[in-house]
Amino acid sequence: MSVHVDGATLALDSFGTGPAVIQLHGNTMSRRAETAIGVDFRSLAEHHTFVRYDARAHGESTGTAVPELYTWENLALDLLTVKSHVSPADPVDVIGSSMGTGTILHAALREPSAFRRLVLVIPPTAWETRAANSLRNEEAAARIEREEVAGQPDDFLPPALAGTTWSFEPEVPLELLPAVFRGPRRPTCRIPKDCAH
Repeated sequence: MSVHVDGATLALDSFGTGPAVIQLHGNTMSRRAETAIGVDFRSLAEHHTFVRYDARAHGESTGTAVPELYTWENLALDLLTVKSHVSPADPVDVIGSSMGTGTILHAALREPSAFRRLVLVIPPTAWETRAANSLRNEEAAARIEREEVAGQPDDFLPPALAGTTWSFEPEVPLELLPAVFRGPRRPTCRIPKDCAH
């Protein structure tokens, strides 16, 4: 199944019936990658319509090499489109890891009535601590362009995973990785009134 958004087609799975729950993965991950490392909530399909999708340019979804399309604000619009597709009338529960958390928070600020419950897993950096992460994103993007390698810096994990040995290969085509890394560097809102645009 898929959903079309501005500049991409998002691949998604849907399991079960009942009130909708949508799962979002972390940056450079995918549905497949999160399942492989055990981040798997499909058991919720016993009582819910459980939906998970690959963010634009990730996994089986398409994308383009435009960094502005990978800001959390724009990814939030993608989430709202998926929500409208799977549950047009009723609010949904959402579960998000890292980039998925950032996406959820921006979507909830934009359209609070779309959501019933937010489950925020492995939150990303924010506010003052985001600057160092943004620098690492830019360094990773520049290295990919220079060396044409897809690896990530050793210290690229979110703070919640500090001290772990969690590693994976990016689930993003090499030619799109620089844009995916640079997208989160774009300014993000700090307070709700900044998101109302």
